[in-house]
Amino acid sequence: YHRSQVVHHSPELNLLRRLEVLNMCNHYTGCSEICTLFLRPRFRRAHAGKLLSRVRFLFMAQHPQRFAETVIAEMRGISDEGGQSPFWDWLRTHFVDLDFSTVTRMVGTGDNGFIADLMPRHPLYTHLMDENARAVIGQVHPQTRPALTMLEAEGFRHNGYVDLFDAGPTVEARLADIRSVSTSVGCRIQIVDDVQPTLEEWNRGGQGRLLAITNTETANFRATVTSAARYLPAHNLLQVPAALAKSLHLRNDGEVRFMELATAQSGAATTAIPLRQQQEAIHAHR
Repeated sequence: YHRSQVVHHSPELNLLRRLEVLNMCNHYTGCSEICTLFLRPRFRRAHAGKLLSRVRFLFMAQHPQRFAETVIAEMRGISDEGGQSPFWDWLRTHFVDLDFSTVTRMVGTGDNGFIADLMPRHPLYTHLMDENARAVIGQVHPQTRPALTMLEAEGFRHNGYVDLFDAGPTVEARLADIRSVSTSVGCRIQIVDDVQPTLEEWNRGGQGRLLAITNTETANFRATVTSAARYLPAHNLLQVPAALAKSLHLRNDGEVRFMELATAQSGAATTAIPLRQQQEAIHAHR
């Protein structure tokens, strides 16, 4: 739905009323959508969630022709501990007599026919809804808020579009404006001796920065997070140890894409979100 206002005005009677309405729409048809991430517990460790979340944007930066100009993400709306949505409870009472878990399962498997058959086609005046349903429109589930914070740090914004079923917000960004896309660097590779210098040596040489690095392939796309690499901007060259280059399928003088995440010394993420929250966001994001 698109959340907007209508104005009812009668100059003769000197009456003016602004009312909020929800209009079903197809505004995001043709956009690229980033969806659910789930990192299995045994693989959760420092920077793993960060890599999983942001490496998507590096792939987009490398292959922009594969994606739409606008990128969206649907955020999980408010539901109670039993998984019931106040917004859907109101819709179910008046329009579609299906429980919320059934609806989400049907949509998840591509069975969307009931939307055209049963969902109301006319604007929904939110002041006619019960208070519980109205209060959650555009609100994000508490467990999903870290994911929303991460996306907002990337430049995603909510422009008034909400989910048909739980009224959670949809956020959007232009592909070229996503922070991880616009700040990423494409360059050549130089494979160096597989020797790990000390952290102090890395830092004195402008190294020791925590980088997310990807190759430029598609079917054999690989990525990692490392501080054992050094960027030489004057030559647009990234120096990578041999073992790391081998694991990423990188060739000497080949191409690579990377972005800076944090300093290896401080470990501070550029988005300033604690790792624990980032991990929660990984499996809370819709």
